[in-house]
Amino acid sequence: MSKFITDDQTVKQIGPISTKSLIEYIEKTPSLLSEIGNRHDDVTIKEAGDGNLNFVYIVVATCASFIIQQALTYERCIGESLSMIIEGEYFEAVTSKEHGGLCREYVPQLDHLDRTIGMQCSEPPHIILRKGLITAIEYRFLSEHMFEYMVDSLLYRPTTEDKCAVAECCGNVELCRLSEEIVFSDPYLYLHRHMNLPCI
Repeated sequence: MSKFITDDQTVKQIGPISTKSLIEYIEKTPSLLSEIGNRHDDVTIKEAGDGNLNFVYIVVATCASFIIQQALTYERCIGESLSMIIEGEYFEAVTSKEHGGLCREYVPQLDHLDRTIGMQCSEPPHIILRKGLITAIEYRFLSEHMFEYMVDSLLYRPTTEDKCAVAECCGNVELCRLSEEIVFSDPYLYLHRHMNLPCI
């Protein structure tokens, strides 16, 4: 896949999509259906998210494979008590598209975005870095690649048009709040959602 497709209809507040409904979704989406050869009898789908925020599905067929990521209206690892907006997928997609233009070598290509259900599709599976590090995989060029990515995506000289485009992501308050609370504030507070054992 190479064409960036987006659906800008009204957002639907839905729960996690099932394997069956995901196949139905693929059948109704021409750009995805064509990737699997217009057939689904040999398609396998595995939910591979780490359980924190989104549902992540790895779709594998004989002729292609890709990742579909779906956002929810709440924080997955905490539950509905911590609400989210599914438009987070849109902001993530916009960022991936922009960074992909600046540093294509280190950014997965985004091929499909459906804002109505907070879903995006990107190129074939990559291992989650955190999981690789936990299993002691040695990434010899990790620091070099991260340095190149950060320099290319952060230190370019923005134009006036680029600065105006930043306003498009000003609505991304929920994901900002998530980092501010879960990462920087909650560890220092006594909260009911903390699940640490007494001995820790």
